[in-house]
Amino acid sequence: MGKISKSSGLIQIIRKKNRNESAEPLESYGSVRASSYHSLCAREEVLRSLHKVVRPTVVNADQLLTFNHGTGLHYAIQNEVLPDLGILYGSWLCLNCGVVYGAQNGRESVLESAVLRPLDCECGSPEFLFREYALSNGKYGITGHCDGLIKLPGREGFGVFEAKSIGAYQAHRLTDGPKPEHVLQVHVYMWLLDLRWSLILYWNKSGDGVSALTEFIVERDDRVVSEIQANLESLRVGLSGGDLPQRVCKASDCDRALSCCVRTFCFEGHVPKKDAYGDLF
Repeated sequence: MGKISKSSGLIQIIRKKNRNESAEPLESYGSVRASSYHSLCAREEVLRSLHKVVRPTVVNADQLLTFNHGTGLHYAIQNEVLPDLGILYGSWLCLNCGVVYGAQNGRESVLESAVLRPLDCECGSPEFLFREYALSNGKYGITGHCDGLIKLPGREGFGVFEAKSIGAYQAHRLTDGPKPEHVLQVHVYMWLLDLRWSLILYWNKSGDGVSALTEFIVERDDRVVSEIQANLESLRVGLSGGDLPQRVCKASDCDRALSCCVRTFCFEGHVPKKDAYGDLF
């Protein structure tokens, strides 16, 4: 056996990796992603558009690995865990010849197109890759990709399926239900697909086996959908005519306001000054 070194420096190389994701201001035809809707401040987006403010974001190595872990989990759920159970419906790409089963064709809706994973392709290959449907509503300016459609015993019709990876600390906080931001996200999908229920499956990254899984059924609340639509409409109107939506932050020194790139414009000169030590006064 050769000499074993504790470190080759690979981790240090990975640690240096980062990605710039600076967000340009939305235009009147821009769209909000369903996965980030929970953090949307329509007033902020309108002010960024009016004043041409770019929101810079650098995703560091820790965050990238977290995202990569989530991507791997989704692959496992969509391509390994659920397909053989006959409950996950969607679109499937043959990895041999490229034929797509369950693709939207002509005037077919997502619900009419979705199929179970085929046993074999016409070319004879049994290898498929799950493909998420692109959902959108041009009137309200919202887009998204749900993790699939699911059918369960005792449940009528399709439900929205959404899988989430989660850390141990957050997993232990799920006793009262799913995270609010995920409830909003699946409500967007239920609205876009005209469905009445969703299933959110959490996978605890620190857990083992089936005990690492937690699931919640979310019934559609039309009042939540109406609130989402009203918020998006205020954004559309603001981007088109410059009318400012209502302010989300109650004070210019709250945590959200302090991290906002248009805070000064939002509070129109009412932003507290900082002393030499960085304290607000």
